[in-house]
Amino acid sequence: MANLFTNNPMVLDTVWTASTIPAGIQTPAQGGTRSNPILESSRVVWTGFEPAGATVLITDINGNPILQSDYDPGDVTTGREIVLWNSPVTLKFKQGGWILQTLTSGKILIYH
Repeated sequence: MANLFTNNPMVLDTVWTASTIPAGIQTPAQGGTRSNPILESSRVVWTGFEPAGATVLITDINGNPILQSDYDPGDVTTGREIVLWNSPVTLKFKQGGWILQTLTSGKILIYH
């Protein structure tokens, strides 16, 4: 499966780099089609991963961490799901300004 940027939740399972930002989240100046300048999320979940050595890292365009996690048996609830963000304060992803840099397995669900 490829990343699904138009779903709610957004489903991410494929990484990208600063030079390969998917069209679904690029700014119009970068050639993208997404109409929202900022994606706001109150919940981000990592699910369906294989525990051995599992890691996830979402950064800004400059490589600064936004969300990251390594598998920790103490963090896992039923269904092997780790909540990376769950807050009434929304997490803002700038259009074309963030990267799913590492995802060893599973999917990231971004609710907006």
